[in-house]
Amino acid sequence: RKATAALGVLLRGGPGLVRAMRPAEVRSLITLFLANRELVLSGCASLRDFAAAAVAHGLPIAVPAEGAELVATLEVSGGPHRLVLRGERGADGMLPTLRIINPQPLIIVHDGEVVLENLQLQQMSPRHGVDAEALHVAGLGAAVTCRRVLLHSHSDCGVCVTAGRLQMTDCAIQDCGGTGLILFGGKAQLRRTAVERNGRCGVYARNSCLEFLGGNHIADNGHSGIFFAADTKGLWMKGNRLRHNGQPAVRLLEHCALDGWEQHNKRRRPPQAMSQGANMSINVNMNLNMCMPRRGDIPGLGATTIAQS
Repeated sequence: RKATAALGVLLRGGPGLVRAMRPAEVRSLITLFLANRELVLSGCASLRDFAAAAVAHGLPIAVPAEGAELVATLEVSGGPHRLVLRGERGADGMLPTLRIINPQPLIIVHDGEVVLENLQLQQMSPRHGVDAEALHVAGLGAAVTCRRVLLHSHSDCGVCVTAGRLQMTDCAIQDCGGTGLILFGGKAQLRRTAVERNGRCGVYARNSCLEFLGGNHIADNGHSGIFFAADTKGLWMKGNRLRHNGQPAVRLLEHCALDGWEQHNKRRRPPQAMSQGANMSINVNMNLNMCMPRRGDIPGLGATTIAQS
């Protein structure tokens, strides 16, 4: 009876909430009652408050079809439970949108496990030259899983990984002002994910590991579809597609490797390209800054001429 009364006060948000929740037995019973339920995001509290409650008690957060606009970055720093942020499709089938206009990241994960499902994440700031990603995986203990998530940043990269792990399945990083996906460390795995129509590279990675596990589509990006630098290692499995990107489509600098790409490229290469005549001259402009929207200057490499005679 006490638990029922306290739950009624909790749902009404009445002034007697603190007094009603004081007995440990009541708190325990309410926790059990809510164990298989979820928190529904509404305008009565910030997403940061919802996330703190979700991580503390293991309740998923449901984002309603109308979505929400954030005024500040959602920062996740771990806790006893993982954070699950799940969207509920509207009657039109559209995914709900979490949006931020201020020039700062939408979500930063410093530590802990985070699952994002059925969402659109949009960073809409028009300001260039600032760190304003839709998603930033930023800590060694961070593990982020995205399923059916559409990510967009108007003036910066869509997703940035500086440490930790990222898994993306059935997702899309589209129409970003900078590079679609950037890795400055950590590991990322992509499966059935589209990286399309981004202003710079599709994917840029340095000192990291990136695996394309099949069904991915990297297309129509302003510069190279894939750019590896500084000892980056990767895996390219069957079923991935790379088309209509800037040239070269795949750029691998010294000490970098994309296992599986060479075999894929040889199968697609036309026979005449294997036996072109003498005196062929190829001009390659390898400027690292082409795909780097920010985070420090990297000295460019001058134009190199490779001649065959």
